Order: sequence, then structure tokens, then C-alpha cells
Amino acid sequence: AGKVGVVPAPGVAGTSEVSAVNGSMGLGVTAVSKHPDEAWKYIEFMTSQATQNQYAKLSLPIWASSYDDPAVTKGQEELIAAAKLGLAAMYPRPTTPKYQELSTALQQAIQESLLGTSS
Repeated sequence: AGKVGVVPAPGVAGTSEVSAVNGSMGLGVTAVSKHPDEAWKYIEFMTSQATQNQYAKLSLPIWASSYDDPAVTKGQEELIAAAKLGLAAMYPRPTTPKYQELSTALQQAIQESLLGTSS
């Protein structure tokens, strides 16, 4: 414990000191929904700042102002500080049919490196 820290990903020289990838998901209501009003109310509830602040203990907040809320950041100050730096330098995930394959390979390589099991 205490041997791993959190820092933002390095950026591109001359552009930004840090970089980040937006891995967000979207919610929507289809035109043929049988319950569009209820669906929209659900989306409003799920994306409200109060609800998202509860989820922020499991992932990063979606509301920028939540990054300055001690009730949200307590216990994960290092993660929140690194994430805040990345907010201004966020790039969307690449649109490629191979993205999942590439992402999985990258995650595996990072994990192996952190565990010291990479060859």
C-alpha cells in the first residue's frame, strides 16, 4: 500500500503539459420510446449533480464544480487533482472499429508494467 500514485498523462510538447481521453457515455431517448417523459426524467435524475456526486466515489465526477467539493474529493484528493488537470486537455476516444482491441492491449500492458510482469 502507498506505493502507487496518480498523475495526469503526459501531454504534447508545445501544446499541453497533460492530456486525457474522454471515455464518457451518452444517454438518450429514442423517437419511438413508449415513455419519453419518464425516460427524460430518468436522464435528468441520473445526470443531476447530486446523483453524480454520489457516484463520484466510484468514478470521476461529470460536473466540473464537483472537483472542488470536499464532500466529493475527500479520500481521493490525489486522483481528483490529476483529473482536474486533464479536464482542459481532454480528447475524445478515437473512432475506430479496433478501439476496444487497442484499449484492452494498452490496459494489459500498463497492468503488467505496474506489476513488474512485463517481458
